[in-house]
Amino acid sequence: MNFKRKITPGRFYIPQMDGLRFIAIMAVIILHINTYYVIYYMPKRTIPVNSAWWLGAWGVQLFFVISGFLLAIPFAKASFSASDPPSLRKYYLRRLTRLEPPYIVAACSLFLLGAIIHHFKLAAPRWPQFSDWPHLLGSLFYQHDVLYGAPSKISVVFWSLEVEVQFYLLMPLFAKIFRLPGILARRTILLAVVVGYAWILRLPYRPILNLTLLGQLPWFAAGMLLADYYLRAGGERLHRAYAWDLASLGAWPAFVMILLSRRLLEFAPVTLLLAYLGALRGRVSSAIFATPALTIIGGMCYSIYLLHYNIISAVGYIVRPLLQNHAYSQRLPLLYLFMLPAIGLISTAYYLFLERPCMDPAWPQRLLRRFSRLRRAESLAKATSASG
Repeated sequence: MNFKRKITPGRFYIPQMDGLRFIAIMAVIILHINTYYVIYYMPKRTIPVNSAWWLGAWGVQLFFVISGFLLAIPFAKASFSASDPPSLRKYYLRRLTRLEPPYIVAACSLFLLGAIIHHFKLAAPRWPQFSDWPHLLGSLFYQHDVLYGAPSKISVVFWSLEVEVQFYLLMPLFAKIFRLPGILARRTILLAVVVGYAWILRLPYRPILNLTLLGQLPWFAAGMLLADYYLRAGGERLHRAYAWDLASLGAWPAFVMILLSRRLLEFAPVTLLLAYLGALRGRVSSAIFATPALTIIGGMCYSIYLLHYNIISAVGYIVRPLLQNHAYSQRLPLLYLFMLPAIGLISTAYYLFLERPCMDPAWPQRLLRRFSRLRRAESLAKATSASG
């Protein structure tokens, strides 16, 4: 079966973005597997906040930069060429047809599965119960973070999707910055938002802000700034150089060190911006991030992201009795051995049978035509039966 993205006429594809998505989704998966291990297998159940274990907690921000970049590209292109902006109707309809079906099916399925497990009093992971249906509604309408001030009970990873939707809705408004006449003014404003992350970190209600676009806006702004540089450098025809490989080699370690030390965090989006520029403009880096092994998995990241947390919880519950007699040093590798294949198999099936078909913008029309043909066939069969 073909795992690659469906690219329709008029749409652009930058394979390096899927390669970067691979880094982001693996960071998130590693975080959640390690967190499961800490909760159920470490005696003290706590580890230092600045430990490398928690680096994966920033995987979501890697996704935010990618979203800011990809959503900004069509608007920035139109502004730079002085052409009409993208149709808002098509823009929002694309969101509904591309992303909503996989999300709705995942949310409803996880809710029903968890509720059934609790109903039959099976010892279950921390999944929802039937009484949690208000949390399902809040999640389906992307309002759970606002209503409850906490991530969704259906799946804690849904919080970032609510932030993504907020940015998606406001992107046409943010995109007006690309119509500013001066490049320097535009980039100065975007860079100010990116570095302005420092002030958000110092606000007293930061935990709540982190669940909103306001708390995560610098990362999206970094993606918009990346789109500006990318297009002005030539876009799909940009010139690549080894100097950008060197910049990337320096930026990735700098990003990690900032996160580990928790100092100069306001410059974390800036260092990530440089790392992404290296992935796009470096000769070696761009080739690495465009390799099929990375782009295929990165291209499935939405399905993986929707399901991986609950798969980890379920598989962890199943294998927990098997690991009780193993030494602590052996349990984490064994968890990876069981969990990674399960995540890969289930997410791949979900991607192939649900998400990938939704990548075709015309799938609703095709589905309606199919139903129409079936109805006509049924009517014809009834008429033939009645006449016979």
